[in-house]
Amino acid sequence: GFTPITYSLSQAVQDLIPYRGEKSIILISDGLETCSSDPCQLAQALAHSGIKLKIDVVGFGVKDDWAAQEQLMCIALNTNGRYYSAENDDELTKGLSESINKSVTGRIITMVSKPVEVQNEETEGYENLQMLQSEKLNVIKKKINK
Repeated sequence: GFTPITYSLSQAVQDLIPYRGEKSIILISDGLETCSSDPCQLAQALAHSGIKLKIDVVGFGVKDDWAAQEQLMCIALNTNGRYYSAENDDELTKGLSESINKSVTGRIITMVSKPVEVQNEETEGYENLQMLQSEKLNVIKKKINK
């Protein structure tokens, strides 16, 4: 399947922007971005945007893929998050537990809108995702596209 890291992070940021205070995202990925975007560049733009956001990243099954590790670490480092490596379900559980235990001090948002039913293994169905508009995210997108 596809790995739309940049798209997924930008949607999560849009969902979190209306809330005050520090925000955290836990990203779990099994590889590199595959949708012609640069999530590291997005993380750098987020770091300079004034949004108080930390992204912890769990690289699942990427031990032998240095490019994927580097990209995922870049996301975490640029947002003051941590990178966790997990090669099996026990390590995944440990990484998630460490991230949640050290970062959650307020409300946990698990889902903002109804889940989207994806019709096949590709990107069909993404066009139905709820799009929230935000001045800060639009500024970030402009910086990335320059």
